Amino acid sequence: MKQPSLLNTPDGVERQQQTLCFPRGALYSLAELKLSEHLGWRGDNLDWQGVSCSVLQYWPDCSLQWVSLSGIAGVSGQDGSAWEADEGLPRLRLTKNGTQRCELSLVCPSLSPERLVSHAVQRLTFETRLKWIYHLEGSPGSGSPGSPLRVEVKITLHTLGYLDATVCLHNPRAALHPGGRWDLGDPHSIVLHGVGWDIRPLIPITPSLNLDGDEYSMEVGDCLIQASSGGAHWQSPVHMSADRSVRLPFKGYRWHHAGKVVTGDRAAPILRLGGEESLLQLSWSHFWQQFPNQLSCHAHPEGQGQVIAWRWHRDDEEIDLQPGEKLCKSFRVMLGQVPAAPQDAPPRFDLNSLIAANVIPFLAQDADPSKIASLTTVALDERRGFFAKREALDAYGWRNFGDLFADHESALSDEPGIFVSHYNNQYDPVSGFLYRYLITGDPRWWELARDLVDHIVNIDIYDTNEDKPEYNGGLFWHTDHYLPALTSTHRSFSDKHDQGIYQGHAGGGGPGGQHCYTTGLALHYLLTASERSKQAVLQLTDWITRYYDGTDSLLELALALKNRHVPGLKNPFTGQYPLDRGTGNLINALLDAYWVTGNPAYLDQAGQVVRHCVHPADDISLRNLQDVEEAWFYTVLLQATIRLIWFKEQRDHYDADWGYAVNCLLHYADWMLLHEGIYLDTPDILEFPNQTWTAQDLRKACIFYAAARYHPTNRKALQEKAQAFETEIHQRLVDHEETAFTRVQAILLQNLPMLAYYKDATACSHPIPEIETAASPFDHNRLTASNVLSAFVSRLRRFDWRKEQRWLFPRLPLRRFKPHRFKQAASTNA
Repeated sequence: MKQPSLLNTPDGVERQQQTLCFPRGALYSLAELKLSEHLGWRGDNLDWQGVSCSVLQYWPDCSLQWVSLSGIAGVSGQDGSAWEADEGLPRLRLTKNGTQRCELSLVCPSLSPERLVSHAVQRLTFETRLKWIYHLEGSPGSGSPGSPLRVEVKITLHTLGYLDATVCLHNPRAALHPGGRWDLGDPHSIVLHGVGWDIRPLIPITPSLNLDGDEYSMEVGDCLIQASSGGAHWQSPVHMSADRSVRLPFKGYRWHHAGKVVTGDRAAPILRLGGEESLLQLSWSHFWQQFPNQLSCHAHPEGQGQVIAWRWHRDDEEIDLQPGEKLCKSFRVMLGQVPAAPQDAPPRFDLNSLIAANVIPFLAQDADPSKIASLTTVALDERRGFFAKREALDAYGWRNFGDLFADHESALSDEPGIFVSHYNNQYDPVSGFLYRYLITGDPRWWELARDLVDHIVNIDIYDTNEDKPEYNGGLFWHTDHYLPALTSTHRSFSDKHDQGIYQGHAGGGGPGGQHCYTTGLALHYLLTASERSKQAVLQLTDWITRYYDGTDSLLELALALKNRHVPGLKNPFTGQYPLDRGTGNLINALLDAYWVTGNPAYLDQAGQVVRHCVHPADDISLRNLQDVEEAWFYTVLLQATIRLIWFKEQRDHYDADWGYAVNCLLHYADWMLLHEGIYLDTPDILEFPNQTWTAQDLRKACIFYAAARYHPTNRKALQEKAQAFETEIHQRLVDHEETAFTRVQAILLQNLPMLAYYKDATACSHPIPEIETAASPFDHNRLTASNVLSAFVSRLRRFDWRKEQRWLFPRLPLRRFKPHRFKQAASTNA
């Protein structure tokens, strides 16, 4: 029998999961795949019988670009087949059972068949001497027919005899959000009580709990409760309930055992069941970080031994699962006498191989570590970095863990105490963290990215299809500027917020196109093969496309005619997109969807968006770009255009869209060369002059460096301008206290890759075509009766009443249902 396989990476750490990338034309089949030194891997003693391979992405010539390797048993055969481990390890078998469900069975050789019990968990079944029941107590509240709660279970079976399980509870309903405010206690929330797992031994065993290195026998009545983070600020207002109170009962954890109470701050328990010859161990991912969690031992109600109950809350507590939100918890089970599971180490890559493969946009060695890159070291500082900010805010608990503290938002607050503000991935720190991890190899960057990805997918994305199309599947904004989150949690706007805080303060709303960031999620998918990250990219891309292009509804078109003067929206009558960061986000999302799927339609669509936003012959004076407060984000649009150019060049597609994008870049870069300076040199034109503006200046340096690669005459001038900006930005930020602010760091991290990539880029050798148009169509692109009539006639021809209903219904006043409540004892097998 073959030994189970592990993937042995350059740092000597064994991993069960890893992705690989290859240059174009290197491999055309998985059969050709061999690990070799030039990839930075050691292939010694690698057993391919235990490794599962799958292709994540192909090059345009059908060669392999990204491949996922995992030490997970694979399956083949029409009637089901099995993979078995070595003698002494549990046999692991994955069989196909009809077309509707799969069975996943764990069989331990020392266990006789009559002592095995099979129990379904969602669509998966595993067999062992313990019975697992997913536990959900209660019944739906009055006012709504049945529960909308969705349960998603993922069980990953590893060749070394252990499994990882993740369970997610999802509320798919739409919030009512009156006035665009999203507070706790929404009528469409689901109130949960009694959520967790029961572990029911079917034979006599000896349960024990390892806590802080001490081993305790677990007896009926014992209970471990992690009620709060155990940190210095465990009573932070970040844990505010719907009534604006913080209800955490005590600091850290309490372990009730044998009539005594042991207290501590942060529990990371290991539950052991059985003796040396029949050992089963359970551990939890982020047990204390994602509090509340409770482990208790009680007698089986039918007198059949003990039951170990894991609950995701205290007995006296309820969970408000907001509409469109997920609650996810993970744990690991190790069965039998198996080697220790490999540590959950981040994937490891050889940077030079990644750069040579040309698979990640703008990946390059730091151009000058002494300048801009050095400004990001404070992000990991023990006193001012992101981990320290977690502690300062107490950004823990199932809803908060992973997000970043938007500490810059307290600038106008003179109130004592903790100012709670959530960042919600603005300017894509996930991407910045992952790039820094690939360049430096520091695992702390990976940890920040991993935790933030989980938070975004579960909390920040509004995962529903029942609200307005322009909200469904969108990303919630950060907490409203200069206001505490209060009861809005991670949903931007609260009905308890003050109004008129800053210029143009809306005081309400929902997900919007100017806050959409997909690149970090796309990169995370390619580095980990995480399907959740890929689906999040596609979900956000669908959403932001709807946000700008609409749903083809006739009623929607009528509203667009009414709102034709509202800035930031696409004009459906002329087809013109706004010149702002929202359109830039749309282009980036389309490019990221192409990146994770290889579907060229996304790339073509991105090219069309550029064509309907800017033109190489634009009269830029008509674009009002010198109104900095209203137009600064045109730089985001130009950077997205540069990214389109990169993807075109990666495919060797020097086509019309490539030529158009390059000409637009050069046209705007020439204007910037004459008109752009450092923002804070003219502070009077800014409402809040602060160092965020200095960080945003880095976008201009990126554009100048990129344009220099293509400019036939101004290459030197553009490079000198970029260098001057880079030097000035460094001088202003290097010793400034605001440099450690979350927003400043996020902007620096987002723009560093493009800066380093183009700083020393060689001149483009491919001829740049000239665009044969004397004037831009946008200079005189006015709304006329003709194009209005044409648009309405076109919509009428495609009229579908069901489509109109889907657009109209979420906008109508709805009956305010009472929350679903789950609190009466009624176990269900999920």
